[in-house]
Amino acid sequence: MNKIAEKCDKEEIKKILKEMSDVYSDFYITKNNLRLSIKENFNVVFNDVLNGDLMFFNERAVILINGLSEKDADRKYLKFIYSDVECFDSLLEFVKQNIADVKPIFCKIKRDNDWSNLIKVGFKPYKNRGKEILLIKEWNEYK
Repeated sequence: MNKIAEKCDKEEIKKILKEMSDVYSDFYITKNNLRLSIKENFNVVFNDVLNGDLMFFNERAVILINGLSEKDADRKYLKFIYSDVECFDSLLEFVKQNIADVKPIFCKIKRDNDWSNLIKVGFKPYKNRGKEILLIKEWNEYK
């Protein structure tokens, strides 16, 4: 079942993340110009969730909308990790229905990561970043 993370979900999400592998090292946040693995810095990340970021999850996928808790953040980013593509697709559709007011949203991933699922929900290539690609989803496309 797809859910929006709340304080009471912290341990359940930690358990889900423990079972997943971040093959492409795309599941990170940036704080003070440092890349922090979300799995390894979960308490820091979840504190941001409690302060305004959004986290969505089901039994085999986790999606974070990062940057909402920071008043001076220029961009809002979607970060994801999953162990089952169907669970990820389902969660992406759920996220799409619940973030219409986040405008625009970006996703930076490694080029060799499969981003076809993101294209299905309206993300488009925005800029090349060497080994990574930056995707964008415009807010008015959610309607």
